Amino acid sequence: MVATKAATLNLIGKISIYSFIGLATSGVSTCNQNESTSDQPTDGAQSTSTDEEVTDSSSGASGGFDSGTTALPDCLSDGQVDCIIRRSSDFKAVKATALLAEQIRSGVTIAGIAGNLAECTQDGSTACVANSDYRAAMVNGLAGKVLSGSTVAGIEGTSLPPPVQVTTVTVNGAGTTTPVPNCASDGAVGCVTVSAYPAAKLANFANTAVRAGTTIAGVVGSLQNCATDGQVGCVTSSSMRAAAIAGLSAWNIRHGTSIAGVSGLLKANCRNSADLSKYNYDGAIASLTNSAVISGSLADIWDTIDDYYGFPSAKVNSWSTSTYCDPSIWLNTTTLDGGATFVPCGTSSVCIAKDMMSNLEVTGILSSSGNTTSTVSPGQFPWNIAINKCAASTYGGYTAGTWRLPTQKEMLNLYLHGIAGIAGYNFMNQAHMTNNMWTSTSWSLIGSSAWAVTVGYGTAGLQSKTTSLPIFCVR
Repeated sequence: MVATKAATLNLIGKISIYSFIGLATSGVSTCNQNESTSDQPTDGAQSTSTDEEVTDSSSGASGGFDSGTTALPDCLSDGQVDCIIRRSSDFKAVKATALLAEQIRSGVTIAGIAGNLAECTQDGSTACVANSDYRAAMVNGLAGKVLSGSTVAGIEGTSLPPPVQVTTVTVNGAGTTTPVPNCASDGAVGCVTVSAYPAAKLANFANTAVRAGTTIAGVVGSLQNCATDGQVGCVTSSSMRAAAIAGLSAWNIRHGTSIAGVSGLLKANCRNSADLSKYNYDGAIASLTNSAVISGSLADIWDTIDDYYGFPSAKVNSWSTSTYCDPSIWLNTTTLDGGATFVPCGTSSVCIAKDMMSNLEVTGILSSSGNTTSTVSPGQFPWNIAINKCAASTYGGYTAGTWRLPTQKEMLNLYLHGIAGIAGYNFMNQAHMTNNMWTSTSWSLIGSSAWAVTVGYGTAGLQSKTTSLPIFCVR
């Protein structure tokens, strides 16, 4: 290369190439201006050299460029410092103090600063980048441009819908355009519905779906308040409340009353009835004697008898049916598998009857095993063995410990509830019911004695506990 004075004028000051020192005074800048590059020399000289060698000062002088031996590299990466940005470079200097992450879009890094200016993803959000889904909107005056009830760019609309223009055709065919007003009253037609008066489809409801005294869409309601027990299709109140009938048993409701339309069957005052073939007198009370009489035809109070011959079927005429505890009180609940399924009374020498009044289940008269029934030769046991037989019994497929010997009052209740009416070969016959059977109740005066009851005619007597008597069990 031939060095000339012109060549030195094309070199930046303090840069040497082949021992020639440049004389240009403003070649490559020290990059202290935002987005600055190598400016043109102040003397108008153009640097045309593309292979100048740039060296760092090795003399320890601070600032600027000086003739030295260490070459500074070209800038090749974002955020790089201590490098040269050439005129033909893809890089420009940037003022570091002006770089803020919130001024740079997310996903972009400038001079080593990663941007966090995100895309707009919510209506009305600010300081984000608008996009095709969330565009910039001028909020000044926006509320009046948006329909009431809607929100745009976070601004709630205040504009009401304009009246609808319709064409009214007259008889002669001429038409006029008139505005249709907003709906302003219940049941109105020929108007524009608004939030206060929305459209109601009449086919979706009838007047029975609307409470009486109320009008909806012009439909006058007919749904009345409940006024009678058991009524349905009415509105309940504090005095007429809803009652769940799924678990409501008629046997839990007193006979002669009803709850939620369920008529009660519970008879709390069981009385004796009459058998007119055994005793019947229709004469005056003053003429009543102590002799046996069967000349009458009406059942009176003095005509009642016990159940020795079975359940007497004639109710006293003047008494309510609530006092007549007939065999309808009893339900067959015979089972062989502990209540999972039910079978006819007598199946496999097992018969169980349920007193629906007391909810007590009763076995047939027990055999000597204590697990089956025998009306031909029932077992007979001392009092203590009788208690143990019931406790250990697996009668009907129930586990031991299910059954027990009934108390004195329970057995008397069974008489009151007409157990004689279900006497039979597979359960216990009438002869068994007229004999003493053990209860679990001891005598309060002498502990070695206990009560025995005849459920056929309702007597109770004391027996020594060593006496062997037949039994049945209850649960």
